[in-house]
Amino acid sequence: MKKILTLVALAALTATASASTNLLQDGSFESQTVSSGNWALTSASPWVVTAAGTSTTVGLEVRDNYYGSAENGSNFIELDGNENDQISQSFATVAGTTYTVSFWYEDRSGVASSSEGWAASVVGATTLAQAMVSGNSSSVWKEETITFTADSAVSTFSIWATGKSDSFGTSFDNFSVTAAVPEPTTLALFAAGLGMLGMAARRRRQQ
Repeated sequence: MKKILTLVALAALTATASASTNLLQDGSFESQTVSSGNWALTSASPWVVTAAGTSTTVGLEVRDNYYGSAENGSNFIELDGNENDQISQSFATVAGTTYTVSFWYEDRSGVASSSEGWAASVVGATTLAQAMVSGNSSSVWKEETITFTADSAVSTFSIWATGKSDSFGTSFDNFSVTAAVPEPTTLALFAAGLGMLGMAARRRRQQ
């Protein structure tokens, strides 16, 4: 029975750890080289950066605590460098599993709301998960989450600028994709199943 309880505990820890693992790489853009207090246009690999609505490769504006402060670490991005941009990244998923995309955004202070705005989507979901904001008129970081259920082994998250293409736009930071944490009832059912298997095995030994 002790072995069964140990298996339950390990299963619960494994499920929780897997749920908290960020499936996106460089979600806070800290691997991008930018001098302190400055900005630069970078390839932003492993992100794919294109001009919004096109397949044309462009550079991504990454800032190191320049014209604002990062929400996480020292780097953050703006999706309107020389034009409205889009960033995308694909990641492994399990069909039927629910995931949550999380990121932070902040409108640029002193800029008209028509210059702000963004849209985001996930491809590889049972339904196209999409969120859109047309400028929140607030120069403070806010968190956004998108929940989706995967229907394939690979899903792709994309986010792009939708405001006026004038080199002034919304900032973003701290992107993550995590699997949903198993419900307590699910873990309880799993534990009960293991317990029944343990009881059955003990009865067989006694017979």
